[in-house]
Parts: sequence; structure tokens; C-alpha cells
Amino acid sequence: MQRIHNLKIDEGMMFIDHPTDIYYLLGEKVSKGVILVFPDETLFFVDSRYIDACKSVKGATVLLNEGTSVEDMIKSKNPSKILVDGKTCKFDQYNYLKRILPEAKISGHTRFQEMRVIKDKDEIQKMKVAGALNYAGYEHAMSCLREGISEKEVAWEYEKFCKERGGEALSFETIVAFGVNSSYPHYHTGETKLKKGMAVLMDCGITVDSYTSDMTRDHFFEKEANLDDYKLWKTHFDLVKESYNRAVAKIKPGEMFSNLDTEVQDYAKKMGVDKNVKHMLGHNLGLDIHEWPRVSVKFPNIEIKENMVFTIEPGLYFEGKWGIRYENTLWLSGQGVQILSGRS
Repeated sequence: MQRIHNLKIDEGMMFIDHPTDIYYLLGEKVSKGVILVFPDETLFFVDSRYIDACKSVKGATVLLNEGTSVEDMIKSKNPSKILVDGKTCKFDQYNYLKRILPEAKISGHTRFQEMRVIKDKDEIQKMKVAGALNYAGYEHAMSCLREGISEKEVAWEYEKFCKERGGEALSFETIVAFGVNSSYPHYHTGETKLKKGMAVLMDCGITVDSYTSDMTRDHFFEKEANLDDYKLWKTHFDLVKESYNRAVAKIKPGEMFSNLDTEVQDYAKKMGVDKNVKHMLGHNLGLDIHEWPRVSVKFPNIEIKENMVFTIEPGLYFEGKWGIRYENTLWLSGQGVQILSGRS
């Protein structure tokens, strides 16, 4: 109910039909539904599949969506202004609303992304649980490493472990990259088999109670088999870890996200590896794995605030050799930065 109130609809109507937005506002998981928010009431339309399950919803009047129920309600209210989510509204949705009320002014808003950037206690707790399971899954996957195992087999071990322990779904396609494959930042896990003296990169996330997790770790398998490569890999790994530490050290309320990215880019340039940086420093996350804003110089003048949850994930990528990315999901609590993705 509080989240509906926080939308602050003083005039007109807000039209909401994205399942993630519906869940965020009312706590109900539906594949199809519509919320109409007016200054004096909120109406939640669902079809017969959900009507019984949604009867206990607080903060909205639940109505059965039959035929033209939504259209009829919008016409009867006749709002002069309609707000839609500027990030998720599709062209056919715009045309649908324009057909119902041709004279109404339809505008996009960003209120959901602005609300979701600050997590409440319940959200933080869910992300703690997801992060702990994610790390446990990673540790299990690493325990399965053996010569001849494939990337896909390691990814499956992770997925199976997490889902058997309460994970709902992967937060994204697990990346397991052996050797040179790790030099591609968003590599698609394949059939490459592990050999001694290979670099291993694993980027993984599991969703629990609808909330995502994200973490990347690096490993060098059987370093004794290729000590020269290991020493160079370790030098590169130490650069990435120092980048991570420098970024985390700057995190505090009021600091700009862009300044964290600048710190890491300046350090990479100083160490002569700036050309090996291939992506932004991090992103916010929650119900979606990538939420607004990003931790990047491309998102200037955005302050870090208490109870934001975001990743810090510096990486260096060396063509023909390997890539190294170190990532944690972090929560800026009232006591400072806390890691939600397991041990540092």
C-alpha cells in the first residue's frame, strides 16, 4: 500500500501492466494484469486464473478482467492525463491507450526505477539469502573442477545445486569460461574442456523470492602445470583486485557513481592496461539483474545513497590469453559497505 501511495498520483491516471512493476507494487506474481492508479483509488484487473489468489491484495480493489473491462473503466473515468512507464511501455500499449482516449495526454515516467533504487529491509534480506546461496553454488561448482570437465557441466552443477536449495531461477545465463574463452567479457558457456594450467572465470547469479544476485570469481586450475602463465595471470588478477578495492574505498553516501568508475579508469591508465578495460564498472540490481543506474562515467551526477544495492566488477581482458573480472554485490548500509555475495 505504501508503494502505491508513493507514486503520488494527483491527477489523471497511471497505467501499469508490466509483471515486475505489478509484483513490486502489490506483491502478486501474475503473467498478465493491469493496475489503474487514480488520485482516489487503485484498481487491479486480473483474469480468472488469478482472481481468487489475488483477493487478499492490500492497497487495491481487485476486479475480474473480462472482455473490455479495463477499457470501460478508463472511459468511465475519462482522465485527461495518462502516465506510463517510460522504460517498459511498448508502442502497441501506447496505441491501445490512444485508441481508448484519443484526447488524453500520454506521458512517460521513471518513478519505478527511482523507487526501486532504494531497497527496504525485506528486499535486503531476500538479497542476502540469494547472495549466500549464490556463493555456496559457486563453491560447489569449483569443487567439481577436474581435468576434462566441460564449461557446461560446471554451469549445470551450479544450477542444480542452487535450485535444489531454494533457487527459483538463474538471474542470468551462467558464464563459465576456461582459458582464452575468459577473454570475452560476455562469453557464452560452451563445450570447452578444462586442462591443467588453464584460467577459469565464473560469473553467476541465482534468484530467490524474485530477487537476483550476481558475483564473478577467477581461478587458475593446477597452476603447477604452467607456472609462467600463472605468474602473469596473478599479476593481472592483482591489478583487477586493486581496482576493486579502490572503487569500494570510495563508496559512501553522497559520492557519485561516476567517480568510482573514474578512479578505476585512472588506475588502469596509470598501470598501462586501460586498453584492456572493456565494460562499465557495475550496475544496480534487485528484481531485475540490471537496474538503474549503472556505475559508470556515462551516468554522471548520480549520488550513492544508503540502502542502494549494486555491483562493483572491474575487469581486464587480454586477447589470446584470458580475462579476469572480480565482482561482488554490495549494500551500502547505515554501517557502511556490506558484501551480499559471500566472502570477499
